[in-house]
Amino acid sequence: MSARRRARPRFRSWAGSWVPVVVLVTLWAVPVAAIAIAVPLASKREVASVAPDEPSLVKVGSRSTDYRTSVLVNIELKQLGEVRSPVAGIVTSIAQDAGPIQSGEELFAVDGVPVLAHRGRTPLYRELRSGETGPEVALLSQFLSDARLLDRRKVSGTFGPTVKAAVTGLQKRLRVPQDGVFRPSYVAFVPNSATAIGEASVTLASPVAVGDPVLGLAPTPTDISITPASQGSSLAPLQKGALTLTFGDREIAMSGLKPTAGELTAVYTSLREAVTTGAAQMTGGGGGGAPEQYVGGLIRLSRAQERAVVPSTAVYMTMSGAQCLFRLERGTWNPLPLGTLRGAAGELGVVVVDSALVDDQVARDPLSLPANVLAGCT
Repeated sequence: MSARRRARPRFRSWAGSWVPVVVLVTLWAVPVAAIAIAVPLASKREVASVAPDEPSLVKVGSRSTDYRTSVLVNIELKQLGEVRSPVAGIVTSIAQDAGPIQSGEELFAVDGVPVLAHRGRTPLYRELRSGETGPEVALLSQFLSDARLLDRRKVSGTFGPTVKAAVTGLQKRLRVPQDGVFRPSYVAFVPNSATAIGEASVTLASPVAVGDPVLGLAPTPTDISITPASQGSSLAPLQKGALTLTFGDREIAMSGLKPTAGELTAVYTSLREAVTTGAAQMTGGGGGGAPEQYVGGLIRLSRAQERAVVPSTAVYMTMSGAQCLFRLERGTWNPLPLGTLRGAAGELGVVVVDSALVDDQVARDPLSLPANVLAGCT
């Protein structure tokens, strides 16, 4: 019994001597293992941080635009002179309407007798009566037709009963003796090129002699030029297609930046009306041959266009100046040569490309592509 009691203490002493050793080994091994695992992971992360990304894709987008641009409108004008009185007397009324002049409308009155506008190539300068023929009678017939006193189908170069009846109707309108003889004192000549009445040259109750000026004629437009209101803007996208020139809520249709002669007159009339309503401001003009300039306008395509856009980073440019996009097709990067590029108005870092590319997938960053792929951009 006493021998067994002595053996137990020896076993406890041997086991206890190994415990510190095991603890020390464990404490040393754990950090070593952690280092062994962490170093490769860190290396992988470092490599990943400097390795180039695979090129990502971007879809070619679409924008609808009418290329509206703030503009200045310059109108070259031709001065047309004045409307002169065909009769002597006292001015008793003066027309105030500054709109388009119509043949047969009253321009002013002398001694209470209206004087009507005669628009034409040449004036009616002498008396005409029954039985006469020739170009002067044809001119009178056309005037009577424009004044709605003669059926257009009855216009001729012969002063017959139909023309005499129309002249009698004219005399009745003017409240003068109705003898059927046309007298040049009934009308004041206005050239066809005149678009509107200008300022009066006389005042009411003032005397006039035959040939004295009574009304000015508004100058007629001969040319138009439209320029961007700010530097850096361009009208290049507006070179083709129908356009709309806008001042406030007034819209003026134009076939192009250089409208036809007929359009030019309509544009000029609309611009003058826009000034009257405060939608436009006019500078220049006023004689001396200076053009009139209209400020406050916008011009745009009458029908908006669709265009394709991409981030500017998607465009690759070679040393020679060639520009390309790279489209992914069946796993292959194919270069797409580009022409002259322009920025998308109102969008930084975006350029306009061929509209046929809308919805195509292209490389967002071509510099991530291999050199042999980039070499295909020529």
